[in-house]
Amino acid sequence: MGTIRNEMVIVHDWEKDRLEKVREDAINVFKELTDGNSDMMISPIMASYINQEYTFVINGDCSKSGWETSEQFHETRMKWCKKHQYDVQNIIVINFGEDDEPCYIVFDSNAES
Repeated sequence: MGTIRNEMVIVHDWEKDRLEKVREDAINVFKELTDGNSDMMISPIMASYINQEYTFVINGDCSKSGWETSEQFHETRMKWCKKHQYDVQNIIVINFGEDDEPCYIVFDSNAES
């Protein structure tokens, strides 16, 4: 048995066109790992109530830590985040899930050099 730790990507920008482009790329990149069903793990773009801010999320794969699937998704996720870290305002990856460990930030585009 293994532990399920999820890694969710939060992608945010004030310019919807930029967000649409990186979202489309995410759908294409994760398509190979999801048998063509990447659109089911990538949310639509959501708008804020005030100030026209936009966000979408890439859900975690929810496989168990150490499984090949988990490793493949982690590697692909991190490559995708680094590819787009300067294309949008914020990309954050959070890790959370089973066990008693607190959630933590895996990647923050504003903290990367």
